[in-house]
Amino acid sequence: MSDNSKLYVFDKKNICYIRAKEKKDYCFDGIKTMGYDIIVPYRGNNLLMRVFREIWFRLNLPKKEIWFNRAVKTKNVDIFIIKDPLIIAEFIFWVKENHPNSRIIFEYDNRVSWSLNPDKIDERVAEKWTYDADDASKYGMRLKHGAYLDIYRIIPQKEKSIDVLYLGRDKGRLNELIDLEKTFDRMGLKTKFHICADRKFMRYKNRRYQKNMLYQEYLEFLKQSRAILNIVQNGQNSITMREYEAVFDGIKCITSNQGIYGFEFYHPSRFFVLGRDDLAGLKDFIESPFAPVMESDLKQYTFDSMVRMMVENRGGDNC
Repeated sequence: MSDNSKLYVFDKKNICYIRAKEKKDYCFDGIKTMGYDIIVPYRGNNLLMRVFREIWFRLNLPKKEIWFNRAVKTKNVDIFIIKDPLIIAEFIFWVKENHPNSRIIFEYDNRVSWSLNPDKIDERVAEKWTYDADDASKYGMRLKHGAYLDIYRIIPQKEKSIDVLYLGRDKGRLNELIDLEKTFDRMGLKTKFHICADRKFMRYKNRRYQKNMLYQEYLEFLKQSRAILNIVQNGQNSITMREYEAVFDGIKCITSNQGIYGFEFYHPSRFFVLGRDDLAGLKDFIESPFAPVMESDLKQYTFDSMVRMMVENRGGDNC
């Protein structure tokens, strides 16, 4: 176990990110571009091997470590930050076993319901951090603010061809999304909805599912859009990436997140809250000016600022 009294200073050279990666993954590539060392957790990342590996894990077969990326063993850094997608508990234990004096941070980008149960990870093995206040309270995790990978900021086009843009995985929201799309279409709004399956090999389960869109492609559509749609999971009140995206890029956001009223950057010209604001006023909201946000206020929500907060705040805000 690492020394609790050790003073940690934000230094990218002493941080290694670990995150599962698809062929083109904007988060993985963005973190790397920002100057962090980042590697994948597992071996065998073509589709066939990924399916085989997932079956191995789901059947709880022995010797899971044969799938772990051996390059992790040779990393000599003070801090490993492991992002939650596709991570199993045994991998975290394995990292700690091979780096007993390093600090391990397990960072949730998803809600617990879509990821590893934090109760499976002892705090003495890894610190558990989440952006979601409800999950932090329920599981006693450390709470961090959200952040935006600011290298992806855009300059919106003056001439817009899309009124409402949606890109995201199903995650139990398909019927709600289809209903909203129909509602917006009836209102005369120009929409673009791109709904993906939760897993790549489930793509053909429903005819509405489309193949994954590259983030750079999404940004091109974002430049042409007046508003983005954000539908949160039931009970979610924490600020999401789409809402940070809105304030960083100066694009309006239609959201079901009732927690948006507590957001520092909430303003009725920036956010339309489904279930609270009158749908009859949606077109006026979309067409009205966006109240700009000061650059100095956005600085604390950049990706580097969020990492610095976790690294330098050893104790965190345990809930």
